[in-house]
Amino acid sequence: MRNKRDQLSAIFRPLIGQRPWQVRLGYGSFITMEFGKKTRDTWVAHGRRSSAVHGEWHLWIYQCDWKLTKNRRPIVSSEDERDRLAPIVETLKGRILESVRIYDDSFNTDFAFSGGLTLRTTGFSDEDPDEERWLLYMPQHKVLLNLPGMLVVKNSNEANRVPLSALA
Repeated sequence: MRNKRDQLSAIFRPLIGQRPWQVRLGYGSFITMEFGKKTRDTWVAHGRRSSAVHGEWHLWIYQCDWKLTKNRRPIVSSEDERDRLAPIVETLKGRILESVRIYDDSFNTDFAFSGGLTLRTTGFSDEDPDEERWLLYMPQHKVLLNLPGMLVVKNSNEANRVPLSALA
């Protein structure tokens, strides 16, 4: 697993020391964070043209449980009431991303921010082995997926997954 940790560190290296310019609580307890240059994505769905501004790097905390701690003390978790979640999650905006670390064999992940804040993601107790916990949309149309026990890279505009080594 050491090799996967090293690969994760290499992928996130451009984001370490950066501040997300936008952090949002999305549907349910999903969290999105925008880093880097602002880009406009445009698409057509159901006969309507839509667009959105994202970061050149877009982190989506997705199908997982998560908890936010400050100096290892719990502040809020994905199971809390939504009206409590949004204002606390948004405090990550402007905080420096200090590190990203996989801390066990199932690839649960810690995202450490300045001010002693850590966002820890863990798999659902009944998770599907193909369920993405979080996704990192990267430049050059690549997406890093965190699945139970593995990291996978795919092209963002293709369904086929490609090996993590494709980024090296």
